[in-house]
Amino acid sequence: MPIRKYNILIGSSATGKSTLAKVICNAEWVEKELVVSGGKRPEGVQDDGRSYVANLIAYHHLESYLHPDTRIAYEGSYVSFVFQNANPKPSFTYTLKGDLCDFKRLKTLYIPAERNVVAVIPNWFDIKLPQNNLRGYLSAWEEARKYYTSQNPLPLPLFGAKYYTSQDGSKDIISFCQNKAMALGEVASGIQTSVPLSLLLGYFGKPNQPKELISILDQRNWADVESSALPSENLLSIKGTSFFIEEPELNLFPKLQHKLFEGIIKEINEVASNALTITTHSPYILAFLSNYIYAYELQHKVGIEVSDIVPLELMIPQESVSAYLLKDGTATNILSDDYTLGIDIKDLDAVSKEIGSTWDDLVQREVNR
Repeated sequence: MPIRKYNILIGSSATGKSTLAKVICNAEWVEKELVVSGGKRPEGVQDDGRSYVANLIAYHHLESYLHPDTRIAYEGSYVSFVFQNANPKPSFTYTLKGDLCDFKRLKTLYIPAERNVVAVIPNWFDIKLPQNNLRGYLSAWEEARKYYTSQNPLPLPLFGAKYYTSQDGSKDIISFCQNKAMALGEVASGIQTSVPLSLLLGYFGKPNQPKELISILDQRNWADVESSALPSENLLSIKGTSFFIEEPELNLFPKLQHKLFEGIIKEINEVASNALTITTHSPYILAFLSNYIYAYELQHKVGIEVSDIVPLELMIPQESVSAYLLKDGTATNILSDDYTLGIDIKDLDAVSKEIGSTWDDLVQREVNR
């Protein structure tokens, strides 16, 4: 499966969407750490592959997904590697590609479906969590939320509201029109699941925001960074974020799904190095994406002015999109080579056909009585 700027994974429940997204997220992290460390196998990537496995399983809750014949092969821009879970011991081999001069360091950020935990458990920061993707998400949330105060609120045009933290930083506030303010835990579930997306995209989607640029790993391996032939700016400064979002449509009416997805695309498009991988059950998201692809082709390749229909900041080149349907253990490409056809959603919305067929049968029964 090709990994591009935009990666969409759709399918029924328990078909492996999130599992694949987690493997991709981990692979991008491994690539970054191998480049930053100069290929010296940092913690989490050891010779026999056991540490690679431990990192992948522990961080992304994949304890039950590793099989004796599991093989993970990754071909990135700067690193290629193969993990083989073979007996008597697993193996991990990799190759650093020759030209690393254009390496751009990206933050990898996994935003799970359980993201509303920050709203439903007010004292989540008092809970001891293992070093996993939920803790990583909560750490990112804690860093980003502090940036938005009553003097510098985060606009939430989707809901006609603003988000900010209380003066002492202990509460998350949603302020609606006419100065009506409510705690995040008191608002609708759609707001609770959408605010973390808007906040993290708005903060980490812009590399020029003030934030910590040096990871704990880099601090441990500072000598490696200093001795590297690559410019330290490339190794330490985050140039963008690769976002992994589970089910962005959670708890939202279709029209609100559209508006939220517009906001996500605008943030990703704003920075060339940003990237997005999403898992979804919503055929609407594929339809929105098809429109953005079609608009780009007409505007930038055919020469037809369509920015009055689809704004320029939403347009996406087809070659930057990867869309796959996961079913029965396989991933099938559903993005047509013909931009006028977009992403194939007819089989994904089969339930509408079933509903319509039931309605027709009921009408026919009434007619025949």
